[in-house]
Amino acid sequence: MDNRRQNKIGSLMKEVITEILMREGKGIYGSALVSVTNVKVTTDLSLARFYFSIYNTDQKDAVLGMLNEAKPNLKRLIVAKIKDLRKMPEFEFYLDETLDELFKIEELFKKIHEEDEKIAKNS
Repeated sequence: MDNRRQNKIGSLMKEVITEILMREGKGIYGSALVSVTNVKVTTDLSLARFYFSIYNTDQKDAVLGMLNEAKPNLKRLIVAKIKDLRKMPEFEFYLDETLDELFKIEELFKKIHEEDEKIAKNS
């Protein structure tokens, strides 16, 4: 299977689920801010892995659980929008904490820089 096809399907699914969550997300997970960071499709097109960044809540796993509970409905809505696929892949939802980790690393660098400045002033 061509990698371009996987990427094309993943990109299309990302676009569609983003649109769906913008319309119906509040009813699924409340006031949390959820964004789809990536959708990866396996080479045989049997599985689509959705990666979500979740903000505005301390209970990210609970929001991911709500998304998993809504998975059948989300899949139905995606199928209604994407009619070109012969068979819709199964869905798996994952928490993408890449941005959280980036912010933590940025804070560490900030602290190191501040400590270096204090040392330089005291010398």
